[in-house]
Amino acid sequence: MLLRDQNLSEWPDLVAFALTHGYDIRFIEAMPLGTAGAEAVARHHVDTATVYAEPAQKYRLRPLAQAPDSGPARRFAVANSAIEIGFISPLSQEFCASCNRLRLTARGRVVYCLGHTESLDLRAALVQGLDDEALTALIRRQVMHHKPKGHEFGSGTHAVSVRMMAIGG
Repeated sequence: MLLRDQNLSEWPDLVAFALTHGYDIRFIEAMPLGTAGAEAVARHHVDTATVYAEPAQKYRLRPLAQAPDSGPARRFAVANSAIEIGFISPLSQEFCASCNRLRLTARGRVVYCLGHTESLDLRAALVQGLDDEALTALIRRQVMHHKPKGHEFGSGTHAVSVRMMAIGG
């Protein structure tokens, strides 16, 4: 996560490390999750578009096609290397319409979106003794009907009070 006045100056070293060791790397904008997240966004938000410009020139980034399993990252190949750099920009370049992510919490809840508090209590369904087929049908039905079309970060009317560590990264 890139944060102004905290680690923004470190991205070139992170990219150099990734290149040296053959690691793909992702840069993500802070999201207003919980009190700490909302404060971090208010004080330290970095639009990933600002970060993209310099590595795009320095490393001659080439956009990659969006793979079905690549999630919300805008991915770029780095010239003359096997690594890619990705940017996840939930605030500055909302990707909700193409988001394919769900999260399963340690308490058995399926969270549809980090920008909403709705979830499915999978633990309760398991306690009821649903078989695999019924469980799969429940998950598909719930996700299809309840996964939001977009988040409401920054709307002023919506705040997600759950901390990221309670949801799972």
